[in-house]
Amino acid sequence: MIQKQEVMGLLLSACPSYKERWDRYLKENYSYGEEQLLYIDLCDFASHIVELYAIRQIQELPAVFDIIE
Repeated sequence: MIQKQEVMGLLLSACPSYKERWDRYLKENYSYGEEQLLYIDLCDFASHIVELYAIRQIQELPAVFDIIE
């Protein structure tokens, strides 16, 4: 079973284009040692996926959907 703390790492491995945005998101939204809220983190990731789709950069989407499934 996948643990909560593994989810974002798996999604990042499937969607490397999110890495820079993820690093910026963490810096802007969390203090050192603060508990991350996965459901909020996933909202930002979902926004990234929608943006990729909008600009027709869909090559990473099959890998993302494999992870989600």
